[in-house]
Amino acid sequence: MAAGDPEIDVLIVDDDEAIAEFVSVVLSQHGYRVAVARDGLQAINILRHTPARLLLLDLMLPIMDGWDLARAVRANPKLKDTPIVVLSALDELPDESQGVNGYLRKPFDIDDLFSCVAANISPRGRDLVSM
Repeated sequence: MAAGDPEIDVLIVDDDEAIAEFVSVVLSQHGYRVAVARDGLQAINILRHTPARLLLLDLMLPIMDGWDLARAVRANPKLKDTPIVVLSALDELPDESQGVNGYLRKPFDIDDLFSCVAANISPRGRDLVSM
């Protein structure tokens, strides 16, 4: 997806190419517009030009880790309300004080991924799902 596109439904931020590609393909097949960033800095650069309705965020990233990216998103007035769901193999579960809306532990079940995405956004053309 090129910079300047109107909107991304889901920005996947993960340096594991296989996971990022799998999640991207599965969500795209279900009507979501998806973009992928391999590190936090690349994600920030994408978000400067193209808003996302949801971030799926790995924590252990090169250049800028997931927690630093989450803090940067929350500190930006234009991005601060963007839902963030962490995808991580770490045992530590984030809480709301860390600025995230959800957590999926890798490896995750595909149904859990869909439930988590649907709880935060719906496919293009539908209203946001209320919790």
